[in-house]
Amino acid sequence: MQEQPPLSPFQENLVLSVFPSGAQIISAQYFRDKGVPCPMKVQVALSDGGKTTVVLRITRPEAPPSAEGPGVTLETELLPLLAECGLPVPRVLAGPVFDPNQPMLDAMTVLSLLPGENLLTLGEKASPQERQVLEPILISAVSQIQSVTQVIIDMPLAATFPCDPLQRIWQMATANETWWRHEPQLAETVQEITPRVQQVETPLAFSNMDFHPSNFLSDGRRLTGLVDFVTGCFEDPLYGIAEYPAFSLTWLPYDGLSIAERYADEHGFTKSELYVRIAVAIVLQLSYRMRPNSEAPVQIKQALLSLLQKAMYQL
Repeated sequence: MQEQPPLSPFQENLVLSVFPSGAQIISAQYFRDKGVPCPMKVQVALSDGGKTTVVLRITRPEAPPSAEGPGVTLETELLPLLAECGLPVPRVLAGPVFDPNQPMLDAMTVLSLLPGENLLTLGEKASPQERQVLEPILISAVSQIQSVTQVIIDMPLAATFPCDPLQRIWQMATANETWWRHEPQLAETVQEITPRVQQVETPLAFSNMDFHPSNFLSDGRRLTGLVDFVTGCFEDPLYGIAEYPAFSLTWLPYDGLSIAERYADEHGFTKSELYVRIAVAIVLQLSYRMRPNSEAPVQIKQALLSLLQKAMYQL
């Protein structure tokens, strides 16, 4: 994390509203260097001489901010519900509120700071043996999020969530035929996978739409936190984890295939059910990387094609 310029007066007042009179802000840092504005870690000096740290939840929305729909406002509604279900999520201390002087920003909240470090950072600096300890924690994080599916379904809030079945993802990956129609391996894959995808009737599960390891916190031994619920949906329960093998070829520091196979086995899915999803995830990645204007390295494309061939062999 890098030191950032002082908070705006609005942000400073929002943070200090959580504490008794006399508190002062010591420092504020973004949690990451890219994609800012993003959540900030804010250290506060209390009037009694103590110190504490909270999170200023900030996001830059993809679309103009709204008081309704996905975003920090939705997260503010979800977090107490998830906490009641026993999930290790932050507490909402203040907000959501919109800064009238920064209309490009989504609503802001102040959240409690959860213990632990995110599993992406832990994985990047871990040894292979240490990663084997962390991988079950990652699986646990996904399982815990999905475990509240029935509770969320029964709540009025769920009516606003989009549904993301495997068929929709496959349609998104293959709708533009120009990138795969004249590639023999891809054309054969599309022909074989399409009827399999159409037959999938697996009930959807609750998701935050982002099983990125940076959203899962750990002390190296157990799961200590789940963050980032600005979006919610019901999606195919295997697909999010089935993306990991493809991600292992670029940025994921874990054995994505091992994680996916272990997750599928623990949740009673067959190898064929898993590898259909893995194939869909790879084809979606290829749809981004094989279009004429793509700047993806050739070696990444070839690695994805090789992984796709292995996935098809398992069907």
